[in-house]
Amino acid sequence: MTFSFISYQEFIEDCKEFIQTLPKFPKVSYIPRSGIIPAFMYSKQFNSNLIPLKQADKNTLVFDDSVRFGRKLNEVQKSSPEPTYAVIYYSQDKGMNYKLDFKYKFIETPRLFEWNWINQEHIINRACFDFDGVLCHFPREDLSSGKIDYKEFLKNAIPKFIPDYEIGAICTGRLEKYRKETEEWLKKHNVKYRKLLMVNATEEERMMNRLHTKPKIEEYSKMGYVLFVEDETYQALQINHFTNKPVLDVTKWKIYK
Repeated sequence: MTFSFISYQEFIEDCKEFIQTLPKFPKVSYIPRSGIIPAFMYSKQFNSNLIPLKQADKNTLVFDDSVRFGRKLNEVQKSSPEPTYAVIYYSQDKGMNYKLDFKYKFIETPRLFEWNWINQEHIINRACFDFDGVLCHFPREDLSSGKIDYKEFLKNAIPKFIPDYEIGAICTGRLEKYRKETEEWLKKHNVKYRKLLMVNATEEERMMNRLHTKPKIEEYSKMGYVLFVEDETYQALQINHFTNKPVLDVTKWKIYK
């Protein structure tokens, strides 16, 4: 499976370019929530009034970030048929039961956006997540300098990307001896998952045999997984290279395909 991925940076640049091609409307609105970004940018560009969707009329341009099957857009248009509608990204162009007045860029499906990838249940259920740097913030320098005690970190790590859905597998370079502390943190933050894979070795063995990445590659190589989420670029590149499957780098916000 290959994903079309759009980062926030690319999204903002596409919004800027798209807005330059649009006519001026006295009012602008948006379909919650992602439509607010291009709508706000349009409002500032043309000095148009930014209004709630329920107030939209024939003098209003309504934005959404994207449309695929158009279920949400169709629902909105049934109650608000008068406004003009615009989207930045679209994935289908024929046989749709919605009105689309302006559109910018066609993207293939399946797709992932930086601003909503974590809300895709059908992907999260079949994804592998790294732990430190993905599920929680990882203060690498403070841990290395001894400013933060490792056991305290395991207990009080700050959550980062916590999906509402069950993760296929959590694959971490943490040592197996810290399973109790790790599972307690996951329970505390209501993280749902099917597997928790840790490194069953000593610290020296982990470093000597480079066991940070090998178990991740082994698990992700199995059938059924469609995405690995990693925060360290060099590991992300290795995982992608050895599995030939997509890896999302949440530091550089790239997908390696």
